[in-house]
Amino acid sequence: HGLFGSASNFLSLRRVLAARGVSNVHSFSYLPGIDVPRVARRLGERIEALCTATRSAQVDVVGHSLGGLVGRHLTELPAGRLVRRLVTLGAPYLTTSIAPQDLAIFAAHDALISPPHPDHGALHGRTRVVPDCGHLGLLYHPDVLRHVARHLARPRRPTAARGYAARLRRAGALPARAQLAIG
Repeated sequence: HGLFGSASNFLSLRRVLAARGVSNVHSFSYLPGIDVPRVARRLGERIEALCTATRSAQVDVVGHSLGGLVGRHLTELPAGRLVRRLVTLGAPYLTTSIAPQDLAIFAAHDALISPPHPDHGALHGRTRVVPDCGHLGLLYHPDVLRHVARHLARPRRPTAARGYAARLRRAGALPARAQLAIG
């Protein structure tokens, strides 16, 4: 979640994911502050514990505003290896590229975080700018919820290790991967 937000910010996304059969959704809350590296380390510890408890190899992370910045920082830490996909909603970016498995969604009418300007080149990776939407609208706008759910459901090209884990999951030896919403 963003600065001064809470887990309740993700209720609409939880409903959409539940309707698509994703019920293993967890939240991570933090006190307001701007110590992104410290919060990212705490999130990494939480994800490590979640993966151990659920026997999941990786999680998907969704973060809004500052929560997206925390998630982005996490992917650069050792615990970032546990993040399968990162989705950021209205998160500030100080980069020119986004990993191909990530999705960055911006609101066209966001008074806090401007979407990337086309004159400066598109961010590499997946980006979406949602028209008729503001910063908080990213949490419940139907187009945003649809983009997030589709992105998280996309299959990832399996490597040998991922293929092995998928076979174990189909056989019932491993649970489905956990989903995590920052919030």
